[in-house]
Amino acid sequence: GVKDILIICSDNLPGIETALCSAFPNSDVQVCIVHQIRNNLRYVSYKDKTTYLNNEALFKGVYLAKDWPLILSELAIYFEDRIGGYL
Repeated sequence: GVKDILIICSDNLPGIETALCSAFPNSDVQVCIVHQIRNNLRYVSYKDKTTYLNNEALFKGVYLAKDWPLILSELAIYFEDRIGGYL
């Protein structure tokens, strides 16, 4: 069987991090960016999805940000300039 897992990449299913980290306590958990994008698209209207998906700066700014204030700042700039109305 599996003796050790170093990185767990998941879709952020509730409870999965707790379950896997209890079995493999030395693991690092990372949420899959593809799943984050898909989950976020649920909150974007159909007419704005193309704009959202074609903006590479949004993905680099938001998904690679190191802390919440920076993430919120990047999102505010993006939505204010491009497809306002979501904040």
